[in-house]
Amino acid sequence: MNKISRALLPLCVLLLLAAKPAPSGPNAWSVVNQMFTKTKGVNSMSYVMTKRERMFGEITNSKSLIKVTQHPYQAYLKRLDGDGGVEVLYREGWNSNKMLINPNGFPWVNVSFPPLSDRVRKGNHHTILDNGYRRMVGYLENQLASLEGEFEQVSQIEEVVTGKGIPCWKVVINNPYYAILSHNTKEGETVQSVADKYGVNAYRLLELNGWDAYDDMRPNQTIQVPSHYCKKAILHINKDNFLPEAIEIHDDKGFYEAYDYEQVKINPGFTELDFSDENPAYGF
Repeated sequence: MNKISRALLPLCVLLLLAAKPAPSGPNAWSVVNQMFTKTKGVNSMSYVMTKRERMFGEITNSKSLIKVTQHPYQAYLKRLDGDGGVEVLYREGWNSNKMLINPNGFPWVNVSFPPLSDRVRKGNHHTILDNGYRRMVGYLENQLASLEGEFEQVSQIEEVVTGKGIPCWKVVINNPYYAILSHNTKEGETVQSVADKYGVNAYRLLELNGWDAYDDMRPNQTIQVPSHYCKKAILHINKDNFLPEAIEIHDDKGFYEAYDYEQVKINPGFTELDFSDENPAYGF
């Protein structure tokens, strides 16, 4: 090596170091953890939700306007798609803790059902009790907390802009520990109580065990239960407020469910009329 080459070597090293790209943003765990923190601060919200769910092998779609408060729990839902404006109202402790439903069609009168009854759960992964961020994000937080020490190895993060022009962090999480377990049912257990025990969606138990209804489970059965809520989660997290714009869930069979949150208003200052069947803007 000549003297000129030796003189230029340190300069070349410095240029190579300077050319090395610096980290472009936060890691996946910090972004997801901020989402958990931010959603816990949301007591009330209104939004339009577009959902896609796998129901008995078919993908169903719906779009609804939703208003919800967590403390006390109150929810109003109005379908905006082909179900002709069906409305649902629920207030904790009101109407014998039943949902009031305006079917906007036959039988042409308001009807009331418990929120966990088979009749109103049909065709849905979740119930009126699950609206807002609380339930879905809670499922994810319980599952992902166990992955914290290896989160960067099982996740990917990138900056994206949604089709609506919203800058987001897209976080993809693959759970290497997802499995199908056996559970021996006991007297007094229900499909919902078993699902809650494992932190999973109750409908998934129907699908795994070939049941048609939520009362098909019996004591002293050996049933199949997922070990975690999902095998894969795809999150679009708003870069400005760290609230979820979209959540997509996959299991061992592939796509399971997806929820898009639009026209979101956080803590909008609801009045009593927003959760009243006497609201003149509603059809009850």
